Amino acid sequence: MLYTLGSLIQRAVGFLLLPVYTHYLTPADYGVMQLLDITVDIAAILFVAGMTAGLQRYYFAATTDEQRSHVVSTTFILELGLAAIATISLVLAAPLAPYIGLHEPQHVTFVRISAMNFFLNVLSSVPLLLLQTEKRAGLFLLAQIGKLTMQVILNLTFLIGFGLGVAGILYSSFLVNATLGLILGAWLLRNVGLRFSRPIFSQLRAFGVPYQISTAGSFILVFGDRFFLGHSRSISEVGLYGLAYQFGFLLSSLVETPFARAWNPMRFQQSELPRSERDAFYNRGLNILGVVLTLSATGIVLFTPTIIKVATAPEFHSAAALVPIIIAAYMIQSYTTVVVFGIDVSTQTRYYTYATWTSAIAILILYSLLIPAYGGFGAAWATLLAFVLRFVLAYYFAQQLWPVSYRWGGTLRATGAGIAAVTIAWLLPATGIWMEVLTNTLLLCLCTLAIWLIALQPIEREAALAMLRRMLSRFTAGGQRSTG
Repeated sequence: MLYTLGSLIQRAVGFLLLPVYTHYLTPADYGVMQLLDITVDIAAILFVAGMTAGLQRYYFAATTDEQRSHVVSTTFILELGLAAIATISLVLAAPLAPYIGLHEPQHVTFVRISAMNFFLNVLSSVPLLLLQTEKRAGLFLLAQIGKLTMQVILNLTFLIGFGLGVAGILYSSFLVNATLGLILGAWLLRNVGLRFSRPIFSQLRAFGVPYQISTAGSFILVFGDRFFLGHSRSISEVGLYGLAYQFGFLLSSLVETPFARAWNPMRFQQSELPRSERDAFYNRGLNILGVVLTLSATGIVLFTPTIIKVATAPEFHSAAALVPIIIAAYMIQSYTTVVVFGIDVSTQTRYYTYATWTSAIAILILYSLLIPAYGGFGAAWATLLAFVLRFVLAYYFAQQLWPVSYRWGGTLRATGAGIAAVTIAWLLPATGIWMEVLTNTLLLCLCTLAIWLIALQPIEREAALAMLRRMLSRFTAGGQRSTG
């Protein structure tokens, strides 16, 4: 819940500021930022991606605090060294920006600033991962809120006060990443020291390289459509598609990412139990994830058209139609992170690479067929189909390597309730904003009731009610102390 709270605060602030951003930034500006992000991601994939993937696996395999410190410190040194090489390479390659659609003279400078932002952001990545591994969600939340507060203040200052547009966002990120990175990097070194272990280095590289290769495939799955859109359509259409895609990232950041931060350390800890016990534990987690994921996805799809109409300029409104397809793709992606655990715990990470690259090849074919004809809709459908293929392959490989008896009944029933609510909303005639809000709220409440009755097990309902009672009693007790 703490992880979710942090993601919720970040996204809520982002949506509250959406009218400001869309007033001071054009769809073309959004397209430029998308291409800058993609450029940095390419450098990250080539040099850094996957190198922290083994931290939790080897952290929990260690038997002493000293060994755990070696794992963390070696990961930090490895990540920073590779990030430095990536940053230098990106700075030197900045004059090639026109080849990826960044044609203005200032775009070369933008690439170089983005490269520095990337390195500074890496300073905080391993410390934040250590906080997750040690289940210190409160400190993780504090770091998130601190970063968000600085980012908002500086974004508004550079956008409104100085009118710097895209450059202002980049300067803001530079200052924020430098501050947080130096603080968290110093905290990490103080706690684990600067220790390098060649055997751990070799293990991290062996574990991470297949994920580095699969990350390249994931990059094609997630961002390859921007290049096709930019080539066959326009940079403004890239910006609109990028805005719609933010709602897919919203689902991931609100549900999948915080859930995984809490669940993954527990899954590794439970992996040594007898299969019947650990499978029961994994299925409880799957069912809870399915319920929360479906409710969140249904809420996003129901309210997105209203949010975009209210919060953005008219030229952004067409992005809303793409959101349901992208949300469906990210629901599939969330379940992929569940089943791929069998590959992780078996350390046979190359099989996830096989699944990802097979899907990447498929999506390139789909891009070439669908995007020229259908634009953003073609890109969204290509993404959904490729994500389904990756899920199927990852599930198959994981079950061969380290089988888990997943029970999907509750998840499928929850998904059916969500689809029903969205379908009803789509069939209803268009009304005013307030009537849309009222209708969609009612549909989401009915969906919640249906999921409560048909997807949750009795023991899960009892646990949910007990948690609500505890929260209510704490709130009541706090109010009484305040009154006293």
